Amino acid sequence: MKLTNRTGFTLIEILVVLSLFGIIMMTLTTVMISIIKESNRSLVLNEVRQNAEKIMANIGSEVRSAGCMQFTRSAGVNTLSIFTDKSCSNLKVSYISGPGPSYTFNKANPATQNLISSNVVVVNCGSGPNSCGNAPCINGFDVVQADGSLIPDGGTTGSVKVTLSVQQTPKADLRNDFCGFVSLTNTFTPRN
Repeated sequence: MKLTNRTGFTLIEILVVLSLFGIIMMTLTTVMISIIKESNRSLVLNEVRQNAEKIMANIGSEVRSAGCMQFTRSAGVNTLSIFTDKSCSNLKVSYISGPGPSYTFNKANPATQNLISSNVVVVNCGSGPNSCGNAPCINGFDVVQADGSLIPDGGTTGSVKVTLSVQQTPKADLRNDFCGFVSLTNTFTPRN
């Protein structure tokens, strides 16, 4: 019986090619997953930053046109009241945040409207770390005089420093491999 010389691939050659193909596919999959995670992180952080900047711009606009401002802290609810006159008697708008470790941020003017999307919350974590595990966020919403002292009971007509800490709302239907957190501080001066 005569053996014929057949052309083709041997079993070893096929196994080597399949192994190399598997290694290449694993590498590409890992790269794709990291790209998607980074994209999700960017989207979350952009949404959180946009909401924080929107609130801060809204507050800044109102403070610049204020005659007088008062800030109260009561049972986990922080309220910035902005008045049109220097005697703090003619209320223009109130910014209300609270109660709780995370809450919505509302503007009463005179009807209440939520200023941020449902995907983010203002966080109030005291001096501990925020729920993202980042550095302390101090207060979710805080207003002091520009020099850092508390606003007196009678109110202030001077510059104020506003601190706002915002993070992504945890969602049960999404993988939370990243928690977007932004803390902004701005100083605003009324044009009274």
